Amino acid sequence: MNSLLLGLALTASPSAAAHPPVVYRPTYPDRVLAAPPVVVAPAPPIIPVEPPPRPMTVAEFARCFQPTPGHHSVWLIHPVTCRPVQVCFTLPAGCGCPKVRVHRREVEFDYGRREVEIHFRHNGTVTVDYE
Repeated sequence: MNSLLLGLALTASPSAAAHPPVVYRPTYPDRVLAAPPVVVAPAPPIIPVEPPPRPMTVAEFARCFQPTPGHHSVWLIHPVTCRPVQVCFTLPAGCGCPKVRVHRREVEFDYGRREVEIHFRHNGTVTVDYE
């Protein structure tokens, strides 16, 4: 660096070097700049959830169940464990109206020559016998 440049650098005020030069930008009061549009995704639809039906006791089931032919799936309170358990069974078609017998741990649909028995086991399981 030569002596002329060194002298200019040493004599320059420190504030001039620290701030960049101001650039004039004209303003237009009649012109309003709009912000870019904001894209909002629609909220997902609220799907109502129906609570599961309250499980019935074996006595309530026997009192209100209409033995119609076909496949049935019901939630019952297990008489031994007192916990809800799903019971699935199929009643035969063309056999008439059955006699329904209810015991402490068993429900029996008697069609004469055919029977459907629902057994509630001590270990909390349910078995369905078709005879």
